[in-house]
Amino acid sequence: MKKKLIIISVVFFVFVGSANIYAANVLDTNLIGLIKSGIDSIKVYFLDKSEQSVAEVKQEYLEQIGKYLEEKNVEINQELEDYQAAELNRANEELFRYLEEMLNEVDQQIAAELPDAKEEITNKIEQELAKAKQELNKQLEQQIKEKIKKN
Repeated sequence: MKKKLIIISVVFFVFVGSANIYAANVLDTNLIGLIKSGIDSIKVYFLDKSEQSVAEVKQEYLEQIGKYLEEKNVEINQELEDYQAAELNRANEELFRYLEEMLNEVDQQIAAELPDAKEEITNKIEQELAKAKQELNKQLEQQIKEKIKKN
């Protein structure tokens, strides 16, 4: 395979080289110069045109990159905004459940402490009531002694 490729390459270069020699022998040197000059002027046009065309294509791709990144930016922001909203909803639900648990604990603690507080209030009132009754009895006795007698 490599031998065939080498043989074909050698034949090609020999053919191209002999064509140039043949053209140089048949055509006048001035004509060859004119042809070369004409091709060079055409070549310059196409070189400039190629540079301009590649610049235009590059600009199109740069614009595509800009549009793509703008679209991705919108997608990223929307995705993160949606994610944040979902996380805030999750946090809200979690805090709501936590608050309910805390309030239930508070209610249970109040229910456990309330009877003791009521009992203490009842005991205090009973003590104060007993003192008041004693005081009333003393006052009644004293006033009876002072007021119910012969003048």
